[in-house]
Amino acid sequence: MDAEIAYLEKHGVSLFLDVGANIGQTGLALRKAGYQGRIASFEPIASCYETLAARAVEDPLWQAHHTGVGAEDRA
Repeated sequence: MDAEIAYLEKHGVSLFLDVGANIGQTGLALRKAGYQGRIASFEPIASCYETLAARAVEDPLWQAHHTGVGAEDRA
């Protein structure tokens, strides 16, 4: 993950979009590796979102959204 963080920093990435975030594994890994920018995580499955939201609430720069992201508007 160190190479990925270096890449994000090199390119000035200040917002990481985590689409299909599941329970927040990527957000946790980013923080553990030292990423200090904002994270926006999107997860449509309620049971996964609950865990994701509980993890994100502890981090003021990490927002969890209970929605899917895609090309079509459907349920």
